[in-house]
Amino acid sequence: MKKLLLSLLLLNLVIISNAQDCNIGNEVATPDFGFPSVGIIFGANYLLGVKFTLAQEGTLYSCNLLGEGTGSGVQMAVYDDNMGVPNNLMAASALGTVGTGIVSLAVSPVVLPPGDYWVMAVYEINGDHSKFNYNATDNLVYYKSLQFGEPIPTNASDFVYQTQNDFLYFLEIGCGNLSVVGNMGSHGVMKVYPNPSHDYIGIAGLQQATAYTIVNALGMQVGQGTIAPEGSIAINNLATGFYGLQLTTGQTFKFVRE
Repeated sequence: MKKLLLSLLLLNLVIISNAQDCNIGNEVATPDFGFPSVGIIFGANYLLGVKFTLAQEGTLYSCNLLGEGTGSGVQMAVYDDNMGVPNNLMAASALGTVGTGIVSLAVSPVVLPPGDYWVMAVYEINGDHSKFNYNATDNLVYYKSLQFGEPIPTNASDFVYQTQNDFLYFLEIGCGNLSVVGNMGSHGVMKVYPNPSHDYIGIAGLQQATAYTIVNALGMQVGQGTIAPEGSIAINNLATGFYGLQLTTGQTFKFVRE
């Protein structure tokens, strides 16, 4: 019986991953990523970034980078692409701080059609805020001088480029139009909110008290309990990262603890 339950749990995790995770970018620092022997990678007050390709429609929830704990202020943005160059602003994150590991910056959820997208960041101070790929020497990096804290430009027509390297930036994207991510059924349309979140999450559309399980990206159970309509789930004890939330009624969700 235990083996059956474990198999079902793993199957559900695969379904969650395949059905909801359309992330694009670099989520893992491979051996190709490192620091320069001289100088720094990221200068203050420059919005700069690289291009990634989204294969299918998805809903953008957050912009992310793998940070090196510099403590710098940071803001990220996403632009669509026009013939190989950044074009119109699709989303701008809240202001954040460069911690160690995944730095997840929330955006207002927006549906992105398939295509190329430019993921950019601006930093408050100079520093080696994140590693870069030494071997991606022919990668295009577009940038613009921008004082940290000023509004992100709505159009990138005056951005310039240089041939540089690849960055540890990525977008947290749910496959499909997932501004509503729950299943249809007796509970109606449901969604997790806010997403990303730091302290608590709720489930909009929940009709009755329901048991839940939380699993991390490795498939390990890290939480369980029961949530009531209009209730909330405390997540401030979880590490920063991505999680699956499964209800006993069959609905599955993905959320980010920032």
